[in-house]
Amino acid sequence: MIAASLVCLAALASPPPPPPAKAAGPAELARTAPYDPLDASDQEAMAKRLLLHVPMLQVAVKDTGAVLGENPRTGYGVVLAEDRIIALSFLVQDASAVTLVGPKGHGPAKVAVVDHERRVAVLVPEVPLASLGLYPVKGVVPKRERVVDMSVFALVSTLELAGVAQGVLTDTGDQEELEGHPRVDLTLERGMPVFDARARFLGYARAVAWDRDRRMLVPPEQIKAARTATAAPPRPPTQKTPSRPWWAR
Repeated sequence: MIAASLVCLAALASPPPPPPAKAAGPAELARTAPYDPLDASDQEAMAKRLLLHVPMLQVAVKDTGAVLGENPRTGYGVVLAEDRIIALSFLVQDASAVTLVGPKGHGPAKVAVVDHERRVAVLVPEVPLASLGLYPVKGVVPKRERVVDMSVFALVSTLELAGVAQGVLTDTGDQEELEGHPRVDLTLERGMPVFDARARFLGYARAVAWDRDRRMLVPPEQIKAARTATAAPPRPPTQKTPSRPWWAR
């Protein structure tokens, strides 16, 4: 009886077991070596890696009386943190609901910040991103490391067997006319994110329907500076109707 009591006291005095270790995530996230743009197996590996960072967005659009295109609207985001997804602001314009689609499923997200001037939207997931098969990027490409002709990668789509498009950085964004926007030799749509050879985030496609230059990116520093917009979002420019017909000018 005394021995049993001593055993119980010893059990009470012992420290609680440590909490279970947090899952490290898929094996693809552990790689730190750069991906070779000339190696087919590395291209396949890069595609698998980027699918963990890039959700597809399905945006249900409010009925505002305007002529709508597709509804739901679709585009892409990038996971920068476990509670933060960044996307092109115009993708979530007039949104009534946003659904994140990852490799393992889909779940809702709230629009937290919309800055149309910088073309940045911040979304907060309402379910754990890991449950959707989505994980934060391991870092961003600092300005000092952005050099012309560096290799860049972007997903072709977020389908399971999607590949990657490869290109190079053609401008760092330091030129005055680029206003801080890097340029690549890839023509991307719907806010598709772009990464360097180490799968670090470089920026996402800035272009919308009325842009002539369709190869500029929204870089991390502009995302960091984003704020909630108070003014109405800009609309596409309209062409002025000539006062006289063309044959009379």
